[in-house]
Amino acid sequence: MNEEEARVAIKAIFYQAAFSAGLGVSKDSAERWDHIVRENFDELNENNKPKAVAAILQIIAESILYAKRNNLSKLTETSVDAGRNEVCPVFPFD
Repeated sequence: MNEEEARVAIKAIFYQAAFSAGLGVSKDSAERWDHIVRENFDELNENNKPKAVAAILQIIAESILYAKRNNLSKLTETSVDAGRNEVCPVFPFD
């Protein structure tokens, strides 16, 4: 998987999780994932990809919880950052 494929896959999972939780998604939050992937993609290899995927799922879950706790109707860039701050430091997002 190249970087572009990773960005598309992560955003698809992010959108699906948000919609399943009854939330919308702001354009900025999807762009935030592009930035996160670009920032960390070079650290990935076949041995550590499962850890990275698990971290991404944790960040998405925490982003949703943040939005729910704050009565937001959609995930925002702030939601993603809050989710990341809740989970991190974790590979590759140290």
